[in-house]
Amino acid sequence: MSHRLAPIFVSALFAGFPLSAALASGPVSVYETPQEIVSPPVAPAYDWTGGYIGLHVGESFGENFWAERSVGGASTPGDWDGTPFGLSAGYDIQSGGLVYGAAIDYTGGELVAGSVSSGSFGCAGGTCETRVDNQLAIRGRVGVAMDRTLFYATAGLASGEAGGQAVVTNGSDRLTGWTAGIGVEHALSDNLSVNLEYLYTDLGRLELPSSCGANCYADVDYGTLRVGAQFRF
Repeated sequence: MSHRLAPIFVSALFAGFPLSAALASGPVSVYETPQEIVSPPVAPAYDWTGGYIGLHVGESFGENFWAERSVGGASTPGDWDGTPFGLSAGYDIQSGGLVYGAAIDYTGGELVAGSVSSGSFGCAGGTCETRVDNQLAIRGRVGVAMDRTLFYATAGLASGEAGGQAVVTNGSDRLTGWTAGIGVEHALSDNLSVNLEYLYTDLGRLELPSSCGANCYADVDYGTLRVGAQFRF
């Protein structure tokens, strides 16, 4: 080989080495492998912090009766009947999975319980009656949020206009007591939620001193199962 051709031959040999090595290792992709796979964005967890206004409707249940202190007699209990409905408003604060807040609500729709005369207690006309209407409540609540679902407990002050008829005359009074319960609320969207809750309410004792020789009374307490819908903001 001529000494002039030797350098050219060596240069060509080394220039072709990368190509031959690549061919020996297999096919070469014409596409670049992405350096990083981008995950789809994750929707943020629902935030329960904020105010709300809503509507509720329910069904009350339990028993009620009238009694007289002097003889220790009592009427035969009767069941509460009625469909309470009303308005609610409140505010919640979320810290981690804990949600706490306060609410105020008004509930109308008269509740009525009619008990009947027994061997030891005589009702006027054979039937005693207890009524409750225009209820107000101020409640605190605390719960645990699992994204858009909130499980909570609630308790606070309650009052209502109570009236009744036992032996001779009617009587009425605004009673103040307490209410407590549990519930679950679910956010259908950022601004709309629905809830189901059970509340037990004890308004205390309604007395009719003028109709019994030694005071007739009824303890006004009942449970309510209700559903609601809230606009949250």
